[in-house]
Amino acid sequence: MLRKKTIIILVALIMILTQSGFSVLAQNYYEDTADTDFSDLPSSHWAYDAVKWMDRNEIISGYPDNTFKPNKVVTRAEFAVIMVKALNLPLKTSEEETFIDMPKDNWAYSYVESAKYYLTGFRTSKGDRFWPGRESVREDMAVALVKAMKYQDEEVDESILDNFSDKDSISPELRKYVAIAVEHNIMKGNPIGGSELKAFRPQNYLTRAEAAVLVYNTLQMTLDEEKITYDEFISTPVTEEATEELELDEDGSIYNYNAPVVQGKVVDGKVVLNWTKASEDGFTYYKVVASQSNSSPRYPQDGYLYYITDRSQTSVTLNSEDCYNGGDIGGKLVPGKSYYFSITTVYGDEKVPGNAVLLKYPSASNVSSSVKVTGKVVDGHIVLQWTPVTSSGFNYYKVVISKDVSNPKYPEDGYLYYFTDVNKTSCVIDNSSAYNGGSFGEYLVPGQKYYFSITAVFGDRKIVGNAIQLTYPE
Repeated sequence: MLRKKTIIILVALIMILTQSGFSVLAQNYYEDTADTDFSDLPSSHWAYDAVKWMDRNEIISGYPDNTFKPNKVVTRAEFAVIMVKALNLPLKTSEEETFIDMPKDNWAYSYVESAKYYLTGFRTSKGDRFWPGRESVREDMAVALVKAMKYQDEEVDESILDNFSDKDSISPELRKYVAIAVEHNIMKGNPIGGSELKAFRPQNYLTRAEAAVLVYNTLQMTLDEEKITYDEFISTPVTEEATEELELDEDGSIYNYNAPVVQGKVVDGKVVLNWTKASEDGFTYYKVVASQSNSSPRYPQDGYLYYITDRSQTSVTLNSEDCYNGGDIGGKLVPGKSYYFSITTVYGDEKVPGNAVLLKYPSASNVSSSVKVTGKVVDGHIVLQWTPVTSSGFNYYKVVISKDVSNPKYPEDGYLYYFTDVNKTSCVIDNSSAYNGGSFGEYLVPGQKYYFSITAVFGDRKIVGNAIQLTYPE
């Protein structure tokens, strides 16, 4: 009886502390993480405040070299990650793949599936494509922010787009979203000198700084709504009858469920974790947790790498490109370092940690140090060939061309094509596609000499191949 009363008192104390402090928790939800300065982001930068806020709240983080890379272009896959973190969306693991180019083993699969309501896709005769490696553009952001603000069902006069000189560049299916974004002052155009019109630049690539500012402004507009949601999350008071079946953990936490049994090993150069299946009643999600120093890591104290809402999924392969949220990791897991890995199963408000396994995070596969490019004119077309690269972190090859730069590279000099197949080692340049970026225009000029090269992209790393100079044939 004494033990039972102790439990009741403990539960009551928890409820009192929770109800009295929950609004404070909600108020500080986006304000309780450490601050960081970036070497490439001075306080005078136009996006400084937004970037700092987004980094503190682990929505868009910096890089291990203490840079933020504000001008780096955000890919469509990265954009999906930003939306999941910004809107605090639960990660989904759908049984059926929505996009034919987003298989379940893609590092961003769960993020894209979770955020697809806020994203755009490309319908083809063979199925829907997401194009995860393509650059996100401003009109994509308009769709995401309008839906995040729940404005998508509003009626809007699309003639508001007449204020933009490049209105015809907006995809027809997205004109409504862009108009709503402009109507609500979520997104604005840029003034054009000597004209009353503005430029919206719907197809301009979205940079990390722009994404930070736009998402930051939207979150600031919706933050009060989130506080109400958190306040309403308080459950009804716990009664004595409700505590009769509860068990106490060693540290005094109250558990009503079995802890997951975790196993782990390194397979093909990657860490693979397995654990026992959670109880169905009350299950919310699994949190994949790691720590350098805590031999029994748990969520939320030690942060998390992934969270999984499919109760039937009891294994995960860790991806070296994914950033850790919170804890003592400090970004991505470092090859060669040892970590304690565990799983915390979450049942509503109750979090049940499993045992931890100690594993050394494996080193990444050796990356080719160079890309050798060759080329020649065949049947009136330029044919490029290059040596393949080797790395598990490969994203794509970019075909880069310049008229004046003797060693062109992506992204500085734009690109013509990009290929996500690591075994793709040749292409034909026939002037059928417009060039993206660069300085010489959209199409190659017959009789003009150009420098051709290949840039292989691995996450944040890029391997620039040698350049060859060829004359585009008449």
